[in-house]
Parts: sequence; structure tokens; C-alpha cells
Amino acid sequence: MQNLLYENSAPILVMIGMIVMALRLLTTPADRKRCEWIVVLLTFTYPLAYLISSACIWAAEIRPLKYDAYLLWIDGVLGFYPSYEMGKIVQAHRWLELLSGGI
Repeated sequence: MQNLLYENSAPILVMIGMIVMALRLLTTPADRKRCEWIVVLLTFTYPLAYLISSACIWAAEIRPLKYDAYLLWIDGVLGFYPSYEMGKIVQAHRWLELLSGGI
């Protein structure tokens, strides 16, 4: 009972979304077009996440220090560090930490 969620919970969340949309489609036929678009988006969520992850790894091999400097500059323009703030929020809530795979 220690690990309530899998290490990578994205496929499970996508499947839950698909089930919810299928049930909504069955119960609300007037909302068919929107439900179909959401199902299409859910279908491509995980493959697109994999492609984006691969692109980020590829980009990091090209020039890692330069991209880190750009991200640091963007954080400075915002006036705060979003990743640090997100880490604090996730660490404060155990369920969110489990959902995100830990920090």
C-alpha cells in the first residue's frame, strides 16, 4: 500500500479520461462533437509527450549551457522561479507528490 500510483501515471490518467469521455458521450449525445475532439486529444497526449521529451533530450545534447541560461533569464523576467514554486507546492501535498512521481 506504500505506492498508490505507478511510477509513470500518465497512461493511467489518459485511460481514465477516455473512460470519462466515453461515458459522457453515451449519456449526452448532443455533446458528441466536443467529446470526440477531447478523445482525439487524449489519444495523442502520451505519444506527443514522448516526442516532446525526446526533442528536449536532443536539444540538451546540442547546447545544454545556453538553453539553461535562456531558461534562467526567462525566470528572472517573470520575477520568480516557477519550478521552485511548483516544487514547494508538490512537496507540501503528499497526494500531489505521488501523482507527479515524486521530486
